[in-house]
Amino acid sequence: MRIVPTLIAGLLAGTAHADVFLPQGDVGSVLHLNDALEVVGRVDGVENPHGLAVAPGRGLLVIGSLAQTAREEAAEMDKPADMDADAHDAHHGGASGGTGSVSIVTLARIADHEPMARVEVPGMVHHVEVDATERYAVVTHPGLEGVSIIDLDDLSVRGPIRTGPEPEYAVYDAKAGVFLVSNAGNGTISRLDAARGIVLSNVPLDGGPKHMELAPDGTVAAALADEDAVALVSGDGIEASIDVGGTLHGVQIDAQAVTVAATERDMVVRVDRETGERLERSPGTEPYHVALGAPGLLVSSSASAELWRLDPMTLETTARVETDGVVHQIRITKPD
Repeated sequence: MRIVPTLIAGLLAGTAHADVFLPQGDVGSVLHLNDALEVVGRVDGVENPHGLAVAPGRGLLVIGSLAQTAREEAAEMDKPADMDADAHDAHHGGASGGTGSVSIVTLARIADHEPMARVEVPGMVHHVEVDATERYAVVTHPGLEGVSIIDLDDLSVRGPIRTGPEPEYAVYDAKAGVFLVSNAGNGTISRLDAARGIVLSNVPLDGGPKHMELAPDGTVAAALADEDAVALVSGDGIEASIDVGGTLHGVQIDAQAVTVAATERDMVVRVDRETGERLERSPGTEPYHVALGAPGLLVSSSASAELWRLDPMTLETTARVETDGVVHQIRITKPD
């Protein structure tokens, strides 16, 4: 993998020490970069990783897989070298409780990129989120109309807990103490209490929400992918809707703007939250997942194995990074 500077380019300077984690489903690994977009290491041997969350206080990555396997085969997987047999056995079967297909969620140490546990959940995992206390991880199961909740203290699993048809994405609202789950199949966002394992309420939208992000003020930006729009949700209803055009994928929101990948049009679109001023630029073919943090605005491509770094204000491309495979749910940790 190499970094190809373009336009403004040059690696970011400064004192921030963020980390970037990139699940690469087609090559079975998670790539770890520093905030200069240099390779730190890889978590290898994870089948078809797509969803990813970080528990920095625990020093862990929580990695979901799109792959499913027979429960009997999953139980025969090689255990991590430093896990005793009793602990390994305890991590199999908590969710399904019987035969059938399961998916494996891998917990890997950030320090040495080694798996420390593998947890069975009852179906294919799309996206992953961890709460602010790092007690619970939620993984979405689009095929099961629900989510699983993993207790990171003891690795017990509850699920599937039904949220709605085609649950896609999850974010955590620290102010309310709930997970928010987007249900693309019935156009709702569920408010999930992980400690109690129940859905508290559902917020109806005008289309099917997929990717979501939460602003510091509590506003949720939800990409209504098939409606070519982004819904801004506050409290129990829609605050505004932004027409973007082109099938949408990843979305970000901060105090200033909403930024979304218009995959079908090969565009990244930035809309100022106060003025509505719109800026569009094309970093390449089929912009896909997006993340905003200390390294800048990071955007992957669904058509090629590369990552683009964009200036969040101008959307000018400042670096192109060749990756090992197509990058999915990008995670950036906060600087030290």
